[in-house]
Amino acid sequence: MKAWAVMLAVCFVVAPALARAAAPPPRLCCDPLQLVPCVPSLIYASTPTSQCCSGLEQEQSCLCGYISNPLLQTYYTIYYTRIVQMVSSCQIPYPACLT
Repeated sequence: MKAWAVMLAVCFVVAPALARAAAPPPRLCCDPLQLVPCVPSLIYASTPTSQCCSGLEQEQSCLCGYISNPLLQTYYTIYYTRIVQMVSSCQIPYPACLT
């Protein structure tokens, strides 16, 4: 009976704790939500925050894909100058699609 109780404890207490301690799943390639901290910079033409710059850096390989996305094209057209300034301000290598 005691061995059975230990097995239950392992299944219901130890195993879930170990599962939570495991490494998080890998990040998807492109996650536009990483750019949410940049919205105030776009709207108010303010200096981008460190969170914004970090998001731009993480999403650097995806920027041209976002810009060519038909659903986002309008925003790109409206905020082109501010996007260019933000990328420059964050010292992110200039994406070829912005030239």
